[in-house]
Amino acid sequence: MGANPNIDYNIAEIWAPSREDDPRETFERSSSKVIMDGIYNRHCHYIDWKLEPNMDLFGVNCSVDIIKEYKPDLMLIHLATLDHTRHNYGLFNDEVDKALKMNDKWLGDIIQATKDAGTYKDTNFIILGDHGHLRVDKVINPNVLLKSNGFIKVENGEVKDFDAYVNSSGISAQIIVNNLDRLTELRELLEEFKEELFIENIFTKEEASNLGLEGDFEMVIEGLEGISFGNDFEGSIIKDSDIKDYKFAVATHGHLPTKGNRPPFIAFGPNIKGGVVIEEGDLRAHAATILKMFNLKLDGVEKEAFDFIM
Repeated sequence: MGANPNIDYNIAEIWAPSREDDPRETFERSSSKVIMDGIYNRHCHYIDWKLEPNMDLFGVNCSVDIIKEYKPDLMLIHLATLDHTRHNYGLFNDEVDKALKMNDKWLGDIIQATKDAGTYKDTNFIILGDHGHLRVDKVINPNVLLKSNGFIKVENGEVKDFDAYVNSSGISAQIIVNNLDRLTELRELLEEFKEELFIENIFTKEEASNLGLEGDFEMVIEGLEGISFGNDFEGSIIKDSDIKDYKFAVATHGHLPTKGNRPPFIAFGPNIKGGVVIEEGDLRAHAATILKMFNLKLDGVEKEAFDFIM
């Protein structure tokens, strides 16, 4: 996903400003020159702006060629078709099944590329996800309430200033507070309208930090089942889901990891113990686990590596 052209063999996960624009100029600013001079040209016909599965088809085919031609020590690939499909169609349906089959084929293509390159026996594979999804029936817009209570000032349909603003993260939202003198008033307002706003949890900054979430906010709210949060500050507080934005689509994320289906962490290869099943883990252990395979250790990690690395 990185957009650093100094990475040895980088293809940025990026797209042109509009569908009509030639993507090459955008990719050239963010991808490695050696890729743009060859592999990009072979597979750029797959690109259709930011649409899926086209972006994944482009990425996988480029990855296969990179493995065969350059045999990199580390390759990171992000596939978004399944995520995109669930946002648009929901959790479990025929479209999701098709997306899973695509991912299965792409994984097979990547594994076969290591065999063709003669590196399969020396390669460790990790297949993981960074979040699950929950269904969305309605989108709740707390900023409408905040505006009516003087927390948000609007001129000509645009926010000009605010004491507090709810910024959507999907099923949760981060509340940015510019006027800390009104923090108690804000908390009391949210508690008063907790039921009307379909809020399940209100976390303080400290409580969110203990859960692994940090940022420039004072509170985090999480919705009840079937609810995501929007950013609208005018109109109805309750609106229908909308696939124009993934945060408000028919399925999305941003919830506590204790809810819904959890993402997998599947690993196999010469440095990984076989037959090990861990019922649950923590995404914050991923970095330390991957580094351990390279005999590297990162100081100050929040979670230590999983113990199935040899």
